[in-house]
Amino acid sequence: MTAARMTSARQSWVDSAKAIGIVLVVYGHVARGAVDAGANHVPASFGLVDSVIYSFHMPLFFCLAGLFAAASYERRGAGGMIVEKLLTVGVPYVVWSLVQGLLEVWAGDLTNGSTGYRDVFALLWAPRSQFWFLYALFLCFGLYVAARLLFARHGAIVLATLALLLYFQYDAIYGARILPALARSLVYFCFGVLCAPLLRRRLPTGAGPLAVAAGVFIAAQYLFHGVLQLRHDDYGVAALLLALVSIAVVAVAASAAANLESRMLAAIGEASMTIYVMHVIVGAGLRVFLMRVVGIDDFAVDVLLGVLAGVLVPLLTRSIARGARVQGVAGAAIGIPRRADAR
Repeated sequence: MTAARMTSARQSWVDSAKAIGIVLVVYGHVARGAVDAGANHVPASFGLVDSVIYSFHMPLFFCLAGLFAAASYERRGAGGMIVEKLLTVGVPYVVWSLVQGLLEVWAGDLTNGSTGYRDVFALLWAPRSQFWFLYALFLCFGLYVAARLLFARHGAIVLATLALLLYFQYDAIYGARILPALARSLVYFCFGVLCAPLLRRRLPTGAGPLAVAAGVFIAAQYLFHGVLQLRHDDYGVAALLLALVSIAVVAVAASAAANLESRMLAAIGEASMTIYVMHVIVGAGLRVFLMRVVGIDDFAVDVLLGVLAGVLVPLLTRSIARGARVQGVAGAAIGIPRRADAR
């Protein structure tokens, strides 16, 4: 096996981890949307499941982004890295913030919230809905570049220290626009940067490590939610440790899943950006159709169909766009990177 193929095999778990993470993201938004819209037969466990998922699924994505930050910086330099992130993160953010925001304005009472044009066009300083992630992610990359320019190879350590300080100041900066989102995210991005040499290697696979990982995950979540009686937004040492443990567990699970060589799992992971920017529109549109046109307001049905549509419709859209050779800015807007930026 060539060195390139060995590297690809070792890192294929990242796509599996993205697939796990993005399905949880879609479920979280679809389920919350169904509850807010007044779906019937919401299970009593909804709140607990929601908190478990939100305790780690977005930290996971920030960690995965951090894994390749150093390599990208070394390959492209400061300016090249910023330009690349403007294309692969900034373009989807701007395009889909406008698309989804304007649809919410025009949909009016059909949506769960009330959105005005002022809210939509404040995207440069006030990200809305799920797009806070892309805004915060771009800031993470920008801060990493600044730290590397100022402190060279020690920049990651300096940034991680600042990220920890910012994380534990969350309550003090709550409501300060994007700062709270950055405070609860940058620390995981830095974790990915610092742990890249470890996490980018071949991880443990097989039934044994997977069983141990599952046990650790269940025990950690039970301790946090059951014993300490905390929820995902109780930011502190416990929440930070829970997220890091959960990320490690997902990495082991993703490594095991990658060995299955599932084309669907790989496709979902590779299309995570496309799914992320499109799934709310798809899921909300389907929910409105089911509840207001067909009259189906059962939580389980709405969520099952919403998750399937939220994943499969963006996948189909991406496949059609790739077949049509959509590239450049248009390709970046729907999560199709240049070949060199595929990882």
